[in-house]
Amino acid sequence: MLKVFVLFVCMGNTCRSPMAEGYFNKLLAENNYERLVYVDSAGTHSSREGQAPNSYAMKIAEKEHFNIAHLRSRTVDLSDAKQFDYIVVMDRENMDAVKAKLPLKYHHKIHLLLDFVDESGYEIKDPYERGEEEYARAYNLIRSGVDGFFDYMEKKYKL
Repeated sequence: MLKVFVLFVCMGNTCRSPMAEGYFNKLLAENNYERLVYVDSAGTHSSREGQAPNSYAMKIAEKEHFNIAHLRSRTVDLSDAKQFDYIVVMDRENMDAVKAKLPLKYHHKIHLLLDFVDESGYEIKDPYERGEEEYARAYNLIRSGVDGFFDYMEKKYKL
């Protein structure tokens, strides 16, 4: 049975990447693919290690009918590069940070989330400490990117 491993990455793993993980898991469950794809999230910086997602992120998740309250932030490391087939980052700063942490032979696994949709080349800015509207704006981009990534996965792996 096919098992694809996907890791979403942002800076602190308390805002964008947990929302991406939660929404992607929701899509997998709705389509009965959760046994085919394993999803996780991590951050590039360890300053928030072990923390729950931001309250604005959890509010959005609840409104969108998925749960991220059980998630805890962690930092991306070499074991992630070995385990995950896709390391999907939110912005170029995160991409650069992940590339700096991982050997060159794993760089082909790293992708910007919005490269999977028409917003190719665009980034999802960090909404941390910028208010509820910025979280909603970031989530809308995350949802678009995750939808595009989901479509890509369905086609590539014939899920």
